[in-house]
Amino acid sequence: MAEASRADPIELLLPPGRRNLANLTNLARKYTHPVKTIGKISHRVLKNTGKSGLTPITPNPRSHNRIATPLLTPNSLPSRLVEKYQTRRFYGFSAEELQTLNAITGLDNQAGDSTLDEMIHPLFAEAKWERSDGMGLNVGPLPIRGGIDGYWVADNPIVWNALKPSIYLASLLINNAAVYPWWDALFFGDYHDIPSHRKGPQHQSKRLKSFHTRPLHIREQPMERGRVDAQFRVAAQAIRFRIWSGYTNYATGLAIKEPWVCGATSWELSSNNIRINIALELIQPLLSAQLNAAERMACQFRIASTLVHETAHAMWEYKRNTDPDPEFHRLDAEPYFEGEVLAELGWSLEDKLWGGEPMDILANSYSRGGPGLASAGFFKTNWFVDRHKDYSAAPLLEHVVHIPPHDDPYYRHDYYPLSTSWFRSLFDRNLWDSQARQFRASATKMQPCYIGTTANYVNRQTEHEQIDSFTRQFDGTGVLAVSPGAPAVEQARITAEISRRNHANDIFGRMRVFVPVVPVTEEPPDDPDPPEPVYTCARWDEIAQYLFDHRDPDDLALDTLDFPMPEQNLYKNVYDYGMGMPGITPEELRDFLRVCHQRKLLFGYTPFPAGGTVHRLPTGWPERDAEFQFVREGRTNPMHIANLDALIRDPAFQHRLYAEYGDYRDIYYEHLRLAMQRLGARTNTANSSMRFGEMRSVVNSLATGNYITASANPAFRKLRIGPRGSARMIWPIAQAWRDKYQRDATMRILADGDAMVRAARDQAARLEQAGSERELGVEKAMEGEADDEKETETDEQDSTGVGSDEEGSGGSSGSSSGRSGM
Repeated sequence: MAEASRADPIELLLPPGRRNLANLTNLARKYTHPVKTIGKISHRVLKNTGKSGLTPITPNPRSHNRIATPLLTPNSLPSRLVEKYQTRRFYGFSAEELQTLNAITGLDNQAGDSTLDEMIHPLFAEAKWERSDGMGLNVGPLPIRGGIDGYWVADNPIVWNALKPSIYLASLLINNAAVYPWWDALFFGDYHDIPSHRKGPQHQSKRLKSFHTRPLHIREQPMERGRVDAQFRVAAQAIRFRIWSGYTNYATGLAIKEPWVCGATSWELSSNNIRINIALELIQPLLSAQLNAAERMACQFRIASTLVHETAHAMWEYKRNTDPDPEFHRLDAEPYFEGEVLAELGWSLEDKLWGGEPMDILANSYSRGGPGLASAGFFKTNWFVDRHKDYSAAPLLEHVVHIPPHDDPYYRHDYYPLSTSWFRSLFDRNLWDSQARQFRASATKMQPCYIGTTANYVNRQTEHEQIDSFTRQFDGTGVLAVSPGAPAVEQARITAEISRRNHANDIFGRMRVFVPVVPVTEEPPDDPDPPEPVYTCARWDEIAQYLFDHRDPDDLALDTLDFPMPEQNLYKNVYDYGMGMPGITPEELRDFLRVCHQRKLLFGYTPFPAGGTVHRLPTGWPERDAEFQFVREGRTNPMHIANLDALIRDPAFQHRLYAEYGDYRDIYYEHLRLAMQRLGARTNTANSSMRFGEMRSVVNSLATGNYITASANPAFRKLRIGPRGSARMIWPIAQAWRDKYQRDATMRILADGDAMVRAARDQAARLEQAGSERELGVEKAMEGEADDEKETETDEQDSTGVGSDEEGSGGSSGSSSGRSGM
């Protein structure tokens, strides 16, 4: 199907019985069959093969200096092309070499599952996760699809059971937080101002700090270790979790970026809590794909790693907002850990947990706007490098001590394939019962990883990055010996380590040290997607009529829907917790929207990225019988009205709401009330006395002009009444705000919406013109028929006179006329 080819290439959103994957290999059914350009890698060599690109290929004899030899027959050319493609895609390694290093999860046949049964830390307790009945009116839950009932919420047992192994691992990492000095430094370490010489000339005015570890003899005291644990338990009261799509704005559900991100954390304006958002795309393959044990544990590791990564951000947010030192409130960015040159607390923590960044072999970009894919394994690399310089708002710092560029780790990109045994060990209770206690922080480091590559660049500018070659290195130095007097666990560990090093050394001896990368050549554009099928919807007329009947403000508010709306939000409004349209399902609404899009009536629709986006089209809507009449509310406190009217005109307030809501313009009444209380205090327009439920009447007064202020003129109003329970923001969005937040997916969606509206109007104009021409043709035809009728009547009159004469002569008209002509 065309839709699947664009963003659901292995049809995870379809029930298993409807998936058409017969032409794909087993690996491609989990990792996709890419044939277009993704990132900077062209996959056209895989076209018509049905392969994922991770299938090992038996190596062919290689030429020297790329000079053809008799051994390189034409029959081996496809294999050589695929191997060159793999070497470029997998950082200097072929798929066969990755398999030899046991780095590809899909080729690991070892059985086994997690043996962790840790008590869940209070931070991650199920009660901390957003439930379907606690989502508010701003955003609707996303259906799981793929033949699985229910939604992506933690109170769905299917979802919670998929999360539990990851939560057990995350709980172990938090319960052992005192083992890692990084946590103690964040909570209780010394904070220093970043000196001017490290900031660079353009960032001198920025307020930046670094945090530093305390001496070992202090942080290792039992009381100090207890303080670390207590800090988590206290902060847990202010932290909440949500499952959301990593493509979207977590406050609204509107797509903002592609590829998807694993997590996001912020102090949420509406709830006044720190909200950790975990991407459903991480969980998706655990429910929808047929995974082996290694793939399953790799996916579970990614979730656990994301949980602790985002916890680092959350704990800083808690400290920044609760610490009595006002300096923390005024910082322009997260703090830097000691001498690190980039400030990103989550990756800084992961560096201390794992000894680097566990980078996925299969990047998130391979989802192409659709569901998350199974993990194919990991490379060990360093996150603190130049490709991440724009990752956060914090500027790049100079090193504490100057390092020449050719020795600077910031410019060094190393890649070490990781054996699946590493992340498997994290789910083994024995690791935590023995090695973690003995080897402390080093027990969780990525190992073994002896064979790696270093990328050599033609151009160091990352925007024009071109890898010329990879240099391989073997990191298995050092002599290990088993001491007869060592504990049995230690002897077993050293013996296994010696065996791993010997095996790695043997593999390295069979590999090339220098791996050239074939330069990217100019290729024709990617093939277009096949045409979409013709969609149908059995309840199309019924759904359309329901929308016509409920289009008013304070219902569905469809007449003023002039911004993109996430599909799940429209469904939430239509379904209305079972009190809306009877029996409508998410699949029925999706079928309805597909038909609308193809007919260019009512709505334009794009199913990806995330859960789909809806645009109201101007075509197909019936004329209203009468203008909607607003119902005047009862008496409303005029001070509340005046304060809100002043606040929504404040550019700072508008900017703050845009930062959280983006281009989505509906805001739940209660969220608006809380925003007014928390942000209005800065401009002395807070309404601490406004009670729950009062905002509706205040917005009604502002939207209808039922008050006396300078903005009673409809042209100056900033709010409308939106769908049930919501106000609709109508002040202009400043281009500077859009430029600042760079929500690329949203910008594409807005452009697509404009194009859909133009296409719908053009089609309506063509149909109208065709209809006019048909009407004109009918009129002309009718006129012609009238003329014909008149001519017929005249002919009939003439023919009637001739006939009477013939009748009087007693002969036939034919013979008589014939003869008379003679």
